[in-house]
Amino acid sequence: MPTRPDEPATSRRRPGLEVVAAELAAAGGDQVKGLAGYERRMRPFVALNQALATENPGRGASEESGERAKRAISLDE
Repeated sequence: MPTRPDEPATSRRRPGLEVVAAELAAAGGDQVKGLAGYERRMRPFVALNQALATENPGRGASEESGERAKRAISLDE
């Protein structure tokens, strides 16, 4: 699952699409509940990926940070 800012935006969007679909389905039609679940699951992933942009200005994020950001979300929930 790509997370680096220089990778295609469509690759970075895929986890979010899978999570929102799963959370909306799990909520059984309750959009408020589904979107709250989406927010809960995506927040750590988004925060870590945003931090990659400012970790080492001009040099890019460390590989360790990139790996940590990749693991910040599970599509298996």
